[in-house]
Amino acid sequence: MHGVTFEELDQVTPTLASRGGFSTAEEPMEDIVVKIAELVGIVTEEEADELSMKSAAK
Repeated sequence: MHGVTFEELDQVTPTLASRGGFSTAEEPMEDIVVKIAELVGIVTEEEADELSMKSAAK
């Protein structure tokens, strides 16, 4: 959930919080986009930078 910390989510639903994820309350969306891209496939540093720039433009 956008803008929610893991601690806040854990208070509402420990099961979902324990599954992991990225916190937009603690990290910029641009960093999260790059991390997700790295998880779903092999992304070069150049591609990661490009994804980050596209995300920042939105």
